This record gives sequence, structure tokens and C-alpha cells, in this order.
Amino acid sequence: MTRFQCSARAALLAGACALSLAACGSDGGFVVFVNFGSITGDAACNGPSGQFPFEESGGLVVIVVVSDDTNILLASGAPGTCADLRAGHDAEVRGNEEDGRVHARQVTLQGR
Repeated sequence: MTRFQCSARAALLAGACALSLAACGSDGGFVVFVNFGSITGDAACNGPSGQFPFEESGGLVVIVVVSDDTNILLASGAPGTCADLRAGHDAEVRGNEEDGRVHARQVTLQGR
């Protein structure tokens, strides 16, 4: 690969990153959240949607919101539901932080 090709590729990547930040709005819009921790209370579910308190590995407790778009996985790898999110389970949560809550894209329960 020539030096020009590397420079052009780097410029294209930098432009794509700048555009993605601009699409989030001037205040950044959201924060990507990935963390391990423990579910500290049973999820309050309404069908596939609900929310639960989650203590991050650093000790901070956040509210995690799940919806029918959230992928919930049991420790066995099988699909789970909101009702499976119970106090005492260790979990990994991935999602976006908005308005002081984490809107989960995926919750993976870990073995006890």
C-alpha cells in the first residue's frame, strides 16, 4: 500500500468518526455502556419490557431498562426474558446510557 493510500484511508476514517459524532448532537447524545456487575433487585417487568437495579463492578448502582429489542441471554447461552433478571445474578450489560438510565441492547447472565 502506498503512502498516499494510507493517508487517504486515514482521512476517510477521521471523517467518518467526525460525522458519527455530529449525528449524536452537540452534547454527545449517548454514552455506550458495557459493564459487569450484579443485579441487586428483581426486574419489574411488563411483558418483555421492564427495569432493574444493577450494581456495577465499581459499586455504582444504575437502573437498567430492557425492552422487546433487548437480547437477554441466560448463563447457558439460551434466550431469556425479563422475568429471568433476578436479584443476586451476576451479569454483563451492554447498551446506551441516556437520562441517567442504561437502555440495554444485551444482558448476559453469568453463572452464580
